[in-house]
Amino acid sequence: MVKESIFDRYKYARHVYGCQFDASQSGRTCIDPLFYHYGFPMTDIEKTFIVGDAIKVSPVLNHLGSDDGEFSVFFPPGRWVDLDDFSVTAVTESQGGSVNLKASTKVRKHLMPGAILPVQYNLTEANEQVIASSTEQLQYTDIHLVINKDTNLYASGRLFLDGGKNVSEIANKTYIHYEFQLNDQTLHKLDLNPDGVAEGKRMEIASIVLTDQKLPSGTDASVYYNKACFVGRDMSFYSLSLPEYSEEHSTLTYKAVDSDHPINMANMNMIQMCPTALGEDLGECLCLDSFGAYKYAADTDKTAALANASATLNLVGRSPGKLSDFQVAIRMGDGSHSDKDYKSDRPMINIKI
Repeated sequence: MVKESIFDRYKYARHVYGCQFDASQSGRTCIDPLFYHYGFPMTDIEKTFIVGDAIKVSPVLNHLGSDDGEFSVFFPPGRWVDLDDFSVTAVTESQGGSVNLKASTKVRKHLMPGAILPVQYNLTEANEQVIASSTEQLQYTDIHLVINKDTNLYASGRLFLDGGKNVSEIANKTYIHYEFQLNDQTLHKLDLNPDGVAEGKRMEIASIVLTDQKLPSGTDASVYYNKACFVGRDMSFYSLSLPEYSEEHSTLTYKAVDSDHPINMANMNMIQMCPTALGEDLGECLCLDSFGAYKYAADTDKTAALANASATLNLVGRSPGKLSDFQVAIRMGDGSHSDKDYKSDRPMINIKI
């Protein structure tokens, strides 16, 4: 059990390290009792706690006299994902309830509903075991994002990256600090430190794992799940690999299609994923139309004429229902027009949504 716990320590070190950084900057807490997160009366919660707004830890604190090795622990309402086998503990009571867990050689831990967790599995790209003894050595193991959506199909989480060598990175603000937000089908990346320097840091996401994606037994996953696409800050656009569905773990995993098209966080704007979870139609996915889905077209075949130094165009999104239509008014002036709106030597463009 000690060995497994050490592996867990390194597996989630990136998350804990980021939580401690947030605490140092804002005064927030990192290891919390349950009532910090849930505003209703709870009892018997002294044996469980939450780490970094994401991991609910349920250690065995008393001798287990029964042969089955089970122990009882309180869970708030929601669908909690076991971080070892991705099984789901569903609590439907409005104020939570006690759940019997089976003790094992690993400390029982669950991912909160609505959380995104960065995980490093102590393995290199060559699948070699690595036991990191410092944050610097975490640079050699892959980063995975594990996601447990809440009932609103939303999840969020943060990732803190530095070289793991010098405290000057904090003072000089060269560290990387991102927040990831999943809204329905789209994973957005928000840059919390625009001055961050990516050089010397591990910037690629090895995989994105959506948990609690169980399909009816024997169902062809390809019928329910489509591809995903990466949209860069430079508007680069390419597909990820077709998702891998695990019936055993009820997970859906997205990866880069090859080494030439990595999921690079430094260049990432968003990732559009196209699952149809549990057979429910979530609508057309933008990336199915390649980059053209983000383009607009005029609602007329005629080129706008700048009659009287002005013209109006109605632009329609290439992907109906996904992009809002808007109107563009172009007005040109040479400074000689009597109308004050035209007294400019520069073109004027007004946009009306």
